[in-house]
Amino acid sequence: MKRHEFIRTEYQKNRYMEYLQKHELEQRFLDIFSNFLMLNENNKIGPLHMNSEGIYWGNLIIHALEEFRLRYGDYPAGFPDGLINIFENVSIPTPNHPFANKAASVCRKFNYDGKGFLFKYGMHQYLKDIFMFGKIRINSASYYKDESLNPSLRDDELRISTQEKLNGARITYYDKKIEKLRKIPVINDTITRIWESKSDYYVYCLSKAFVPRLFVDFNADACLIIKKPSEFLEKVMCDIAPEKWTRC
Repeated sequence: MKRHEFIRTEYQKNRYMEYLQKHELEQRFLDIFSNFLMLNENNKIGPLHMNSEGIYWGNLIIHALEEFRLRYGDYPAGFPDGLINIFENVSIPTPNHPFANKAASVCRKFNYDGKGFLFKYGMHQYLKDIFMFGKIRINSASYYKDESLNPSLRDDELRISTQEKLNGARITYYDKKIEKLRKIPVINDTITRIWESKSDYYVYCLSKAFVPRLFVDFNADACLIIKKPSEFLEKVMCDIAPEKWTRC
């Protein structure tokens, strides 16, 4: 049995995308495919290296393709005009970005594997203040919902939705009109839960990866390499809430 056939067979045992609507399945496929792409050290677009991360995302692509096949038949059934049409909405790293070639050269030169280090991507003028003076800007979670932000930065950090597969589940709820518990018949579908934070909080983002694509995605012309993460994070926390730290 070929590897992809084994992965497809395993997916059939737990068909977790079965109840996604078509547009949701398409969007999931696009998101997975985007995460599977990289801008390598030669400034070329390609798949992730087939380490644990690459295998993980590669398996998810096969899961999505198998779900399309189970619903609509062999490719290109289920895809509007094949893959080309929906790929227009994929976030693909571009080698033509102003920082791409230099980022690839820097990553090739230093070749950090990321183990034990943290990386902060951004503009040199701001990262210099961290390096030289220890000045760090930490934004509120609500800040990142701003539509003017780079797509890689923009997100609704105060709200998240999750979908759960319901196989033969029964839902019991309290009906205020009749003041009794009522049961909804057996459900074979998905339920969407919306989770919202009641208060704002602060967010500071770092990465464990040193790769050219992140320079491009975050429109960053510099990267701060944190070689002692524990010491760095402790100093940050001391400045934010010194009363909670005894070693400052």
